[in-house]
Amino acid sequence: MKHPALIALAVLAALVLTRGKGRGAPSRGRGQGQGGQGTPARPGAADVAPSEPGSLGVVVYPVRGGAKVVSPFGASRGNDRTHLGVDLGAPEGTELLAMTDGAVHYAADAMGGHVALLKRADGSVIYYAHMSEPGTIDRIVKAGDVIGHVGMSGNAAHTTPHVHLELWPDGDHTHAIDPTDMLTASRVSGASGRRVRFDVGQER
Repeated sequence: MKHPALIALAVLAALVLTRGKGRGAPSRGRGQGQGGQGTPARPGAADVAPSEPGSLGVVVYPVRGGAKVVSPFGASRGNDRTHLGVDLGAPEGTELLAMTDGAVHYAADAMGGHVALLKRADGSVIYYAHMSEPGTIDRIVKAGDVIGHVGMSGNAAHTTPHVHLELWPDGDHTHAIDPTDMLTASRVSGASGRRVRFDVGQER
């Protein structure tokens, strides 16, 4: 059975593709949509830009000004569990940015707290967790658009502010891959121009 947040994303993506025709536009119990499970998605004003197979197009670093890796992909979580994303530490309230063009859907769950799911035209999903406040309007976004703020919601309540970022290449939340290469390929927005090193707690 598909995750409710992914169903809403699929609806939004289908609307985008329909609107684009003729105009040249192309296991964690996650996510009850804000306002109820499977909240209907609302289309935005722009279309998701097509991308070449295997290409991420324009890729923007997900945290304004850069961040510090506080937990890498694959880190041990005990009890035979591993970390399925990358945790990027930054001051609470720092803007979170859409890494690529796509359709954003907001949801909430016990582990991730306030979350955003960014679905790309190729069906892959970027999952942002522990945002400081719930999102409001599901919409179409461009790379670099603000989609939330760094926080400590969900099971991050007793940690330091960070965003937990996952990459689901086929849109399935049970299949997460290491987003490090995508982060490395991104460009940083913000005055500091900081990127991250992928050893815990280090910057460059």
